[in-house]
Amino acid sequence: WNRIIVEKPFGRDLQSSDRLSNHISSLFREDQIYRIDHYLGKEMVQNLMVL
Repeated sequence: WNRIIVEKPFGRDLQSSDRLSNHISSLFREDQIYRIDHYLGKEMVQNLMVL
């Protein structure tokens, strides 16, 4: 049972973002990848640090 959360935007530009996305997709199924907006995920990530 694996999940990965990726905070968007990621990469320095479109090319690096595509490379990162392709690499993540090679390691995880799409239903295991959660891409979240950097602002919307801020509180959730801070709460994870408490756990």
